[in-house]
Amino acid sequence: MPKPRRRRPPPSDGPADESPPPASDSDVEDPRDYRRGGYHLVHVAELFKHGRYVAAKKLGWGHFSTVWLAWDRQQQRAVALKIQKAAAKYAETAKDEVKLLKQVSEAFARHRDCRGLVSPQPQPLGAPADGATSGRGNAVDDGDVIGSVQNSFVKDAGIVELRDHFVHRGPHGAHHVMCFEVLGPSLLQMLKATDYRGLPLSQARRLARCLLSALAFIHAEGIIHTDVKPENVLEVLNPTDAAGFDTIARRVDAASRAADPTVGDGGRAVCALSLIHISEPTRRTPI
Repeated sequence: MPKPRRRRPPPSDGPADESPPPASDSDVEDPRDYRRGGYHLVHVAELFKHGRYVAAKKLGWGHFSTVWLAWDRQQQRAVALKIQKAAAKYAETAKDEVKLLKQVSEAFARHRDCRGLVSPQPQPLGAPADGATSGRGNAVDDGDVIGSVQNSFVKDAGIVELRDHFVHRGPHGAHHVMCFEVLGPSLLQMLKATDYRGLPLSQARRLARCLLSALAFIHAEGIIHTDVKPENVLEVLNPTDAAGFDTIARRVDAASRAADPTVGDGGRAVCALSLIHISEPTRRTPI
């Protein structure tokens, strides 16, 4: 006799659930979480912060937020907007994340001013380190899983860069929004792409070095990460992939201007560590 399936209660008009749901391999967030206190329902070409940012494409999602590719009309570049759920718990956590990221940004500035650091020449992730040679060049086992990404000086220290933050009000409440550079897939997604066989040793070593450098940097600032895991380690894009995201975001911006001509203008690490556990998404949709 088949086992009866447990039914989930219908969505209510109250705040979104405070506790995370069980882990899921779904590539799409639960549409029932688009409600009061939950996700903001973003539309392509939607404007944020008085028209400065134009939403272009959803990049991914997590239990606390969705992340969208957007075009920054002021700086003329593609960015990633992390849009938190509106419930009070998520708003408070977002404030804590912004506080920590601003602390790290200030530390970056001190290092630049005091040490005069300069960025080295970009190196692909698969390139031999410390003068070593390799017959395979930049190839990655079983296809270009990671691709080539750039090296960085300590300015980045392998930590995500907070570029802006603001509150966006929508029908589901007030959503805290954080603006970051556009990053690539997570380490978990890279491992899945290898069918969990793992990365080549040379790349694993470089990722480990980047991760340890990031942790050392934040520890020196009195910050403890508490949730280091593959989902929170993101690839830094190579120039070709970054240009592709720029093109997508710029085209959406151009189309939105054409539809409404009254609208006004408003050195790299091999990985970037999300600063605290809410720095999701843990899942990402393809370009």
